[in-house]
Amino acid sequence: MPLAHYARIVRRAVDGRATFRRGESSRRATALSRAWDEHWAEEPLGHALREAHGDRWVRFWSLPKAKRYADTDAEHAEVLRRHLTVLRSLAEGTPVWVIAQDWDGRTIESGWSRDAVPGRWPWRRSHDFAVSDEQGAVGSFYWVRSSAVEDLAGLLRDVAEERANVVVGGEDLSWVYAPYDGGADVILPTRARRDSLARRHRHWRSTRRDGL
Repeated sequence: MPLAHYARIVRRAVDGRATFRRGESSRRATALSRAWDEHWAEEPLGHALREAHGDRWVRFWSLPKAKRYADTDAEHAEVLRRHLTVLRSLAEGTPVWVIAQDWDGRTIESGWSRDAVPGRWPWRRSHDFAVSDEQGAVGSFYWVRSSAVEDLAGLLRDVAEERANVVVGGEDLSWVYAPYDGGADVILPTRARRDSLARRHRHWRSTRRDGL
């Protein structure tokens, strides 16, 4: 591991730059929390949302045959194309919410997602949700920002290369797009909308029986 990279990890772990005492106290924070709680009982984590709302969930792969990481410029371009194509069809020209998960200063990943989302503000901590953090003593911290889909290219590259952990939600948070290094999980408001999206991008769907 390069010395500079190691030093950055140590610095983040020591100063806890991904942490905050409490989320922002403001109208926008209150409205965002109300909208989230109206639609979702879980923390904004892709796996948690997928498990709780499997009847409205669909997964798309970033590359053919479930290849997880891009090796060529063409593959990198294809990963980004698929993410943006689905997000554009979901957002329909409206702004989206980017919710970035970070961890406290005891983990080496602390600060990575925070740094990947310029203009973010502190929203909620894991204990602010009804569901307990599955990692127990290691808390999660959620930063947010409003964004246009077209401005997400750099962030989606970070996610594809495991440099950030985010979910993207519609303006009213009625749908969620959770990208990961290998694809994306999408949870829609209804089964009908899920089925319509799945048909539209059927060539990118998982071929596994369980849909993963």
